[in-house]
Amino acid sequence: MYVDGEYLILEQEIAQEVFIIIKGAFVVERSRGVEQAPPLTLAIGICEPSNVAIVGEMAYLGAQQRTASVRSSGASFTLCLKPQHLDVIMDGFPGLTQLVCRQFTSRLQESNNLIKRMQQALAMSMERKQFLEGDVLFRRGQDASRLYQLITGEVELIRSDASPVRVAPEHLLQGFLEPTPYLRCAPQDCTATALSPLMVIAIDQASRIAVVRNYPELVLKMLESV
Repeated sequence: MYVDGEYLILEQEIAQEVFIIIKGAFVVERSRGVEQAPPLTLAIGICEPSNVAIVGEMAYLGAQQRTASVRSSGASFTLCLKPQHLDVIMDGFPGLTQLVCRQFTSRLQESNNLIKRMQQALAMSMERKQFLEGDVLFRRGQDASRLYQLITGEVELIRSDASPVRVAPEHLLQGFLEPTPYLRCAPQDCTATALSPLMVIAIDQASRIAVVRNYPELVLKMLESV
């Protein structure tokens, strides 16, 4: 029996035990990869003897490092099986083999769906563009409909209350040119003019969430300037 909050499985541990949860509830969690951030809840399950759950079966199939944690929510009654135990049980109970196979198929489908969602979230609509000396990338007051990542060349930034500033890729955070208006869906607060031939990556406004996911440091910099 596992009490409330007790972990059956810990993420990243090396183990091959398989757990059959007969009665009770459990939560599947994964670290967000950020210190002190709460874990991401992947699934919640409630079990009865007529509707048991199997967790940790990926370890039995060869993936020995746990990819997520499983903790008991309230008291749960669970069987903990070593690989050799499971071999004997599966030989004698074909129904359990079918259950494990169905569970494995379900996990594969869940993984495929998660990968697709992540690909969609992280995909960015972008194109490579070139500007000649004297070309204007954007003007003060225009909608920040695109985010420009400067690859080569120099740009002059002119604000209404300051002297012109020359910038090159090495002066910018990952080469991004004035990301704050783009992230805030606000008008441009300066005019950007090419001082030399430029090569840039232009990212559409529709990809704003993908930019935040891929480059969280841009958001941190924006918050620091508030």
